[in-house]
Amino acid sequence: MTIGVSDLTEPHLLVVDDDTRLAELLRRYLSDGGFRVTVAADASEARAQLASFAFDLVVLDVMMPGESGLDLTRVLAQRAGHPISREELSLCGVFSGNVRNVDVQMTRLRRKIERDPRFPRYLQTVRGTGYALKPD
Repeated sequence: MTIGVSDLTEPHLLVVDDDTRLAELLRRYLSDGGFRVTVAADASEARAQLASFAFDLVVLDVMMPGESGLDLTRVLAQRAGHPISREELSLCGVFSGNVRNVDVQMTRLRRKIERDPRFPRYLQTVRGTGYALKPD
């Protein structure tokens, strides 16, 4: 997928709904309104998307099977600025359950976003726990 200059300025929305017809309708309507839209079918897919992309807004279905939108909202609110363990991150699909892969990817990410990766400002290691994102 090629990202154009206009894609970088459009607000990026995550729509989470188990009703595929409604999710597609929202995606088309919001896209026509000038938003960049990503769709997830459930809370676990939403977590994977949230781990991979930065979103400006999340639109959640409240009554999804399994973990509801309200449950996911509570978890996300508790996570802001709090550390996430390496083990928990390793369970995301991109890390294949390997804790060492998490460390390698964090090092690579720091090289891209930090002014001095040896003294990270944004992606911090929390000793004995894991990693925490500290936005401005």
